[in-house]
Amino acid sequence: DNNNLWLGTDSSGLIKINNPTMTTIHDDNAIHNLSTTITQDCIKIHLNQRAEFEITNQNGQLINHGMLSKGDNKVTISNYSTGLYVLTVNNNRSLFVRKLIKF
Repeated sequence: DNNNLWLGTDSSGLIKINNPTMTTIHDDNAIHNLSTTITQDCIKIHLNQRAEFEITNQNGQLINHGMLSKGDNKVTISNYSTGLYVLTVNNNRSLFVRKLIKF
């Protein structure tokens, strides 16, 4: 229990995040490496092929979207309000969804 992060929010109460360091997703079509799910300014994503991304807030509103290229990508979120977001990456063969916390 030493690697847990507790986040208090106005609308979602207290959220427990287990081991908030690195997330790696492997599938047959691509390898997605997400640098961290808790950040203040940017997220780094490594892809084996091009993909579309969307970031929505906890109300489901689209905040950002675009294309990610094969290789290393950086998405800046420094202008986002503090809170919980959902990152979706879709390469038409696989779907990758992760929660992001902007502090």
